[in-house]
Amino acid sequence: PLALQRAASASPSSPSGMERGLVSCQWLQAELAGSQSDVRIVDGTWYLPNSPFAAPEGSAGAEAEHLAGPRLPGARFFDVDAVALPHPLGLPHMLPDVEAFAAAMAALGIEPSSRVVIYDRHGMFSAPRIWYTLKVAFGHTADVAVLNGGLPR
Repeated sequence: PLALQRAASASPSSPSGMERGLVSCQWLQAELAGSQSDVRIVDGTWYLPNSPFAAPEGSAGAEAEHLAGPRLPGARFFDVDAVALPHPLGLPHMLPDVEAFAAAMAALGIEPSSRVVIYDRHGMFSAPRIWYTLKVAFGHTADVAVLNGGLPR
């Protein structure tokens, strides 16, 4: 538990701000205010049908809402379902294959050296899944972080 105490007390606004995988709204605002910022912002909103995280009534979907706004400046939309690998048993939302993932990242302007901040409209629902996909499943070597509190903050 000492390691847990250290992790819990560590600031998400450390020198690069992204080491722990979570950044504050204040950190991101300061980062974006700099003229040399290389951070790519990704809207990772995804709706889970028949749940508290379902699309709002009358919604045309997460991408349509991203385009209509509000959204963070310069954010690009990552569609989890569009890149999902079909599963032989029909299970939804499987991790994409390498080619589909690489194509999706290229379309977002994300390269292996890109620093990435991911958010979603729910607060902290689907953004961590995209963090996992980038950092763990596909080994993105640059910093990747989730925006603490997401768009609601």
